[in-house]
Amino acid sequence: MTRRVLHNTPEALAEFQIAGLAFLQDVVVFTARVLGVTYPDIYDTPRRGDHAELTSARQLLESCGHLLNAIKEHRRQTAVYLPDDHPAKNQTDDDDDDDDDLF
Repeated sequence: MTRRVLHNTPEALAEFQIAGLAFLQDVVVFTARVLGVTYPDIYDTPRRGDHAELTSARQLLESCGHLLNAIKEHRRQTAVYLPDDHPAKNQTDDDDDDDDDLF
């Protein structure tokens, strides 16, 4: 269980959310990479004879991409409440682990 936020200021709540979003992003990136290793054909153009498991893996990978975009947008919205010198406020997509090359 996570530690309770002791000070319910917008800045404290934003830091708490940013930490959770960073963890969630790491889990989604890990999942996408595992899908790529498990199903090497996942990046190929879908074919009529593809197994249902590969098709659902492609759908899951696509959903990972949508979720990463939503996480980044929510982090951007949440970072507004952080002080200007906070690292998460000034983080750009270039600072990430190049998640976009997964999709």
